[in-house]
Amino acid sequence: MAARFMLSGVRPLTDDIAAVSPDEGSHAVAAGPPWLRIWPEGAQGLGIDARSLEPIYPGQEKRRLPFDMAMPEATPIARIYVLVGADRTEVRDLAPTQALIAMIRHSFAVEVLERTESQDWHLEACRALVRAVPIRELHVLADGSAPGSEVVDLVEQDLRRDS
Repeated sequence: MAARFMLSGVRPLTDDIAAVSPDEGSHAVAAGPPWLRIWPEGAQGLGIDARSLEPIYPGQEKRRLPFDMAMPEATPIARIYVLVGADRTEVRDLAPTQALIAMIRHSFAVEVLERTESQDWHLEACRALVRAVPIRELHVLADGSAPGSEVVDLVEQDLRRDS
C-alpha cells in the first residue's frame, strides 16, 4: 500500500513500522530508511520487476524499493489509517475504544513491553495518541485489485474532510 502512495507522488515517511512520539501536544512519526520493503508479488502488481530490486538481506525474498524523496526528521501525524481487507474501498471512522484497541493490536515489540514491565506506559501512550489523532479504518479490496489511484484519492479526500 505504501508503494502505491509513493508511486503516486506521496512521500513515504516509513514502511510498516512507525516510531511515534509526542511532540508538544501533538504526535509525530520519525522518518524511516529511504526504501520500502516489498514482496515480489507486490512489485509485480505495481509493474516493477522484483529482480531489479535489491533483497533486504542476502537470500531474502522480500526486496527494497528505494525512493529519493527528501525525508524530514519527524512529521506531525494528521491521521492514522488501519488497513482492513474488505469487499469495497472506503474510509470508516473508528470510535475511540475501537481506535485504542487497534493501536494496541498494531503495536510492535509487545514482548519487549512485557519484559520491561512497560505495559501501563504503553496503554497511556496509546490513549494519548487516540485523543490527539483521528484514527480511521481504510477498507481496501482484499484481493488488492483496487487501482492505486482510487485508494490515494480516497485518502486525500478524507484528509481534506477535516481541514
